[in-house]
Amino acid sequence: MIDKRELRIGNIILADYDVGEVLEVWQEQIRFRKLHPLSGFDDVEIIHLNNVHPVPLTPELMEKCCNNKTTDGGYRIAISEDRMQSLFITPSANGWVVELFSFGTSKPLHRLHYLHQLQNLIYILSGNELNVEI
Repeated sequence: MIDKRELRIGNIILADYDVGEVLEVWQEQIRFRKLHPLSGFDDVEIIHLNNVHPVPLTPELMEKCCNNKTTDGGYRIAISEDRMQSLFITPSANGWVVELFSFGTSKPLHRLHYLHQLQNLIYILSGNELNVEI
């Protein structure tokens, strides 16, 4: 289960057995759009938060989100148009370590475990959505 305070419109989640994009967050439910609906079935559903789960960050998913792989097995995501500010995300035994590089200095931020956390961080820092193809 995901804490509803971590969710925002556009987050990618697992709803029961479907991968979906959050459209609305309510007190105990969300409305989401299935990313891979079956032909002939509605692609928008409402589901209780107990049945909403985070999408784990994996190397395969990071490959789809981040087109700049670093030599140490991590990933670089530019968060400013001039590329002077970037996130470097590297795998560790306990999640993914995120460092913010800005104008020649670095600062460790958080450890991430789930896709929605990465989406939210990118949005907070850049104002842009992270493009994810799942």
